[in-house]
Parts: sequence; C-alpha cells; structure tokens
Amino acid sequence: MSQAPLERYDFAASERVKRPLRKQLDIWSEKASEFFVQQWQTVSESEIKVAAKTVDAHSFVDIQESWENPCSGAEIGFRQNTVRGQLIIENQQLRVLLMDILKGDDTADGHRDLTPIESSLATLIFELIAVSFSEGWQEQEPLEFDLKEFDSVPERNRLFAADKKVLICGLEVELNGQTAVMHLLIARNEMAALFGIDPTAAPDRKMGQQISPNMISKINIKLDAELGSARLDMTDLVTLSAGDIIILEQSVREPVPVRVNGEVLFHAWPGKQFNQQVLKIDSMVE
Repeated sequence: MSQAPLERYDFAASERVKRPLRKQLDIWSEKASEFFVQQWQTVSESEIKVAAKTVDAHSFVDIQESWENPCSGAEIGFRQNTVRGQLIIENQQLRVLLMDILKGDDTADGHRDLTPIESSLATLIFELIAVSFSEGWQEQEPLEFDLKEFDSVPERNRLFAADKKVLICGLEVELNGQTAVMHLLIARNEMAALFGIDPTAAPDRKMGQQISPNMISKINIKLDAELGSARLDMTDLVTLSAGDIIILEQSVREPVPVRVNGEVLFHAWPGKQFNQQVLKIDSMVE
C-alpha cells in the first residue's frame, strides 16, 4: 500500500492547541470521518477507510510553504459565513478519489493540472467533505455551511493573513490500497469561538495549588504508551503465528501518545536504556 508523502511542517514552530479546544476538534473530526464513509457510499461501491488526524496549529505562511505539489481547494463558510475556512488536498492524492469514481487508472504525471472533468468531480468531493463536517457537528442540528466554487490554485487564497494561526483538521482516506489526506483549515480564534471556548484561557490550577507536595508524592499514576495500532481481516487474524510481523499504522517519524486515565497528556519517543524500555518526552498536550 502506498503512503501519503510526509508533510514538511515545522513542528517546532507550531503552537499547541489548548486541551479543551483540541478535545472538541478531535470529536468533530472523528464524527466527520464516520460521515464521510457514508457520503462516499453514495458515489462509489468501493470499500473506504477514513481516520481523523491529529489537530495542529501553524501560521498560514508555514502551511503554504509546506505545499510542494499542486493542490486543489475550496473556501467554506460556517454559520452564515461568520466562520470561514478552506478545504485543501494535493492533486496527486485527490486523484486517488477521482479515479475511484471514474473507475480508471491514472498513470499520468501526478503533478499535472486537473482536467475539466476532474475539476467538476473534485467539486463534488469537496461537497462530500463539507457535508461530513456539517453532519459531524456535535450539537443538535447540523452545522450550516456554504461551499464556494472550486479553486485550482488555493495557495493564492488570501483568506488568512500570513501570520494568522490556523488549525489543521485532517481526514486520512485509505482507498484501493492508496492513501489521501484532506485538510480543513480554520483560523484558531474563529474555531474556538464556534465552540464557545477562549483559546488563550489558562487552565484552572486552583485544585493543584490546594494539594501539598507530600500528598502528591504518595499518588501513583499509571502511564500507558500506545506504540501503534493495526487493522487485520479476520482471515489474517486466525492465521497469525509466532514470528509473523504486523505493520502498525504509527510512523517511526512521529512520537507516540502517552495516556493517563485514558487521556493523552503528552507525546514521547520510545527507546531503550540499558535493559529497559524507556520513553523520552517530546511535547506536552495543553
């Protein structure tokens, strides 16, 4: 199975998404991924798997510079355009979806421009993505949206200022042995307002201030590091034996999540020290 190319984000320059906002965005993205599977079944009979990617915040100029290949996109507005965003996908990965609808095999240059027919179908795909995020909204009613026309050069879009902090919500699609990632970009402050969250609010530390160091030292906390996960067909599962190798979905280039009571508090790099397995803290989840 081919993998989507690694994204060249400068993670050192990224800004952590506050935990209340990240939690809401993770839920929203997970729901959107479930609805996209349903939406795709209206245009194709192929089996499709969709997973939500980790939400990150970057300045818009850093995101633009990370686009090495031609992209396609569409501007989207939520709640009477009070919150505006941008849907983005690389053309090379967009063709993974297009060829499934057209039932074709794209052997042409992956960096070429889209044909008029492909552009029309791309508009349909962006509508499916928009509907998925609309239906995935956690409130009682779907989130109203207005999808603008297809944009063949989204890199020139002036929706965000260069230094604007932008949230990136991604849906990773696995289809016909290939992978494609669709991105929803929304300004951090506007997204927080949509959820009714103050993005600059500091966490409440009053409870921690009331606990003495002696009390804290007596509390044992269990940490769980998730090295990765894999999906197997039942036929593969029943034939497993000692010595078989299972390829995990976790990339070796990314730190693993570490949970406390089921909640991810930080990311770490697994390793070995002497005869013990160890974790090196990479970043805290705020």
